[in-house]
Amino acid sequence: SIAKLADYGFTYINTEFLKIDFSLSSNSSGTYKAWEIMRNIANGLFVVAFMILIYSQLTGRAGSYSIKRLLPRLIICAILVNLSYFLCAILVEASNIVGDSLLEALKGTAASIGKSVLPVGVSPGAWQDGTLTTITAEIMSKTGYAWVLLAPTAAVVISVATICAAGLVLLIMRKVIIAMLILASPILFVAYLLPNTERFFVQGSRLFIQLLLLYPIVALLLGAG
Repeated sequence: SIAKLADYGFTYINTEFLKIDFSLSSNSSGTYKAWEIMRNIANGLFVVAFMILIYSQLTGRAGSYSIKRLLPRLIICAILVNLSYFLCAILVEASNIVGDSLLEALKGTAASIGKSVLPVGVSPGAWQDGTLTTITAEIMSKTGYAWVLLAPTAAVVISVATICAAGLVLLIMRKVIIAMLILASPILFVAYLLPNTERFFVQGSRLFIQLLLLYPIVALLLGAG
């Protein structure tokens, strides 16, 4: 019964939180409209960055702001800022595809080895097959043993509940941060333009990739388990 409950918890987390519902065709969504605002701000910042570049050339204080060095970046960033939403969407979809493929492949491998005991990733209601009620009824009918098992059972159930609750909080934060990085992606591409702000682009893109890799990694662990 505890194994079935744990499986239900992990399956719910997998279907509801690890896979990010994000579509390339969602141009009418609130996320896309918010991104458009950030894109317009980023395009305005390009003007500021270009003025800094021109000023540094006129005053002879170019240094790391050399026109030959920054002009290719300026052209690339101008393109990527206006495509950042779709680039992020492609990466999110790639994370979903890789995670789903790993889980399905490992589930298929497990099914070919022998009968599956835990229906990981099948559906959130896969545990409702009568096992809980049957085992619980059998244990409670033997009242002499039920009290002996109560303490260790409660300890395990509390541990499973704590792990699932902590996982839910972290995964909710993950989805929020991914959404924030998608909205901030135009600004991050502008930050890539100037050498002094390039580190913000590197840190933001690294965090975005790491958060997306979480789904394939967890799918691999669940499927292998």
